[in-house]
Amino acid sequence: MPRKTAKQVAKENRERMEQAYKYARYCVQCGKRFYTNKANKMICGEWECEEKQQKQLLQARRTKERALRGM
Repeated sequence: MPRKTAKQVAKENRERMEQAYKYARYCVQCGKRFYTNKANKMICGEWECEEKQQKQLLQARRTKERALRGM
């Protein structure tokens, strides 16, 4: 039996993931493709991406609070 090429293995893995999960998404932080069953998930789940997202949300909330206080 001949060995599979890296391309064939990647294709089989992709097909297996598409069958196991409902959605294939791209992370809003790093752009990497990931699979999930949650319709609203936008982050791949890596620690760095989650940290970046939390920092951005905190910064946006602080900016909004400062703008409201200034009025």
